[in-house]
Amino acid sequence: MMMFCLVFPIEALAQQSAELIELNANRNNISQKGMFVLGSWAVGNIAYSGVMASRTNGRDRYFHQMNVYWNLVNTAIAGFGYYGSVTAANDLGLYETSKEHFQIQKILLLNAGLDLAYVAGGFYMKERANRPNVNQERLRGFGDSLILQGGFLFVFDVILYTIHTGQNDALKSIMSNVSVQAQGLTLNIPIY
Repeated sequence: MMMFCLVFPIEALAQQSAELIELNANRNNISQKGMFVLGSWAVGNIAYSGVMASRTNGRDRYFHQMNVYWNLVNTAIAGFGYYGSVTAANDLGLYETSKEHFQIQKILLLNAGLDLAYVAGGFYMKERANRPNVNQERLRGFGDSLILQGGFLFVFDVILYTIHTGQNDALKSIMSNVSVQAQGLTLNIPIY
């Protein structure tokens, strides 16, 4: 009987550890796919707008130039983000798992707010183009690009945030089996 009491909690901890590993692997997989989408968008924009910048004039040329500049940054972000998610550990403890889990969600919400600021900046540039003594074509082209790129990034970040928050129930399920009390740590072992 004593052996059963010693082995069964270890088995429950191993199950919890396997659930944490799966949760971390899912988070990293979601991030990898997200960075692949961002990188694909960026490379496609660079290729298309790179060609179009040399074939257009005025407002359209500035639009395509800004798309190239903007997506060079997106390519770097996607590359570093992809590398980080590929090399991230899956065997984190409960504290580290929940920290990483909610940190990515906070970052995506912050990014979504910044994306709206980019869109607003694009509208500001377009409005600014109506004033005298400014390069109206450049402001309109750059403004259009900021609206497009910021709009895409907003939708991208909100979708990625929504996918990541879909994992909240799995973390809640894991955490509901652990409690800390004045007498010590308690592990509730569900028997199915």
